[in-house]
Amino acid sequence: MIIDAKLEMSDNQTLPNDTAVDSTNVCDLGDQVLVKGRDAFGNAKKPAMLDMGWFVNVQEVMVGAGNCKCELVSSAVATLDSVVVHATLNLLTISAAGMKKFMKVTSVDFLRYVGVIYTADGAITAGKVNSGLILGYNDSMIADKI
Repeated sequence: MIIDAKLEMSDNQTLPNDTAVDSTNVCDLGDQVLVKGRDAFGNAKKPAMLDMGWFVNVQEVMVGAGNCKCELVSSAVATLDSVVVHATLNLLTISAAGMKKFMKVTSVDFLRYVGVIYTADGAITAGKVNSGLILGYNDSMIADKI
């Protein structure tokens, strides 16, 4: 398993209070998802497919009357406009400090920039999370086993 700072989208990020915020960082998957042209046989080139894991780790317990939804998204631009949602996680299911959730994702449908959007549907007065991508994901990390 490889965890890299460049693959971490949120590092001790404060959860939003009754609003939506983007992760403090986005991961640039680079040109691998923007492959254009044809191979030597005239077939359209396809992007490389990566099996990855998405993790969310609770650093500080969420406090408040609301709930916070985390969405793993990708976009053609680094500002995460016009996103495609790849996975969703409800933070109430992993609300204790130190709790982690892993989900397997495949990059074949991803646009170039990957981030997380945190959306609170009520008052949240405390709570912090880490979130990022893991390369070298394996089935022992499946969320249901944690």
